[in-house]
Amino acid sequence: MIKSMLTNFDLGNYSASQKIVEVSYIIPTILMSSILPKIIEKLNSGIEEQNLFLARLFKIVVLSSIIVSALIFLSSDALILLIFGNKFTLSSKLLRIYSFCIIFYSIKVSFQQVLYAKGLEKNIMFQSIFTFIINVILNYFFIDYYGVYGAVYATLISLVFSSIIYDFRSIRCSNCIC
Repeated sequence: MIKSMLTNFDLGNYSASQKIVEVSYIIPTILMSSILPKIIEKLNSGIEEQNLFLARLFKIVVLSSIIVSALIFLSSDALILLIFGNKFTLSSKLLRIYSFCIIFYSIKVSFQQVLYAKGLEKNIMFQSIFTFIINVILNYFFIDYYGVYGAVYATLISLVFSSIIYDFRSIRCSNCIC
């Protein structure tokens, strides 16, 4: 949508910041995939043990993603300069905003692994569709109003909705197919 609504300069700067953040998405994905057997084991145990394990797991995920997000936020200028050069100075400003996506993406990936372990793959599909729809709608309005910053804000807001609001809704009705 950026290419059709803005310039190639904006698209290039957005893509540069996006690539750096996407590299950090590998960390929670690998972590959660590697402990999936442990998640399944704990989900088959008593409810108290299950809740304790999941609370610890989410604390670790959130804390580690906050650390990674803060590191990227604080070093955004140096990262962009080192990787892409001084023609992409706008990217460092976008990267600062984009770095907050790491936290909500990590929560989303963690919760999806729990849903997968519970056999609720349909919820994961609906969550992805929900995120996509929110992102497209927000992009349409935000890019027009905020320019390339709008695309970053749209991504961040859609991840917040997906990882927090949708997940809490799913927890409330985890026994239904929704």
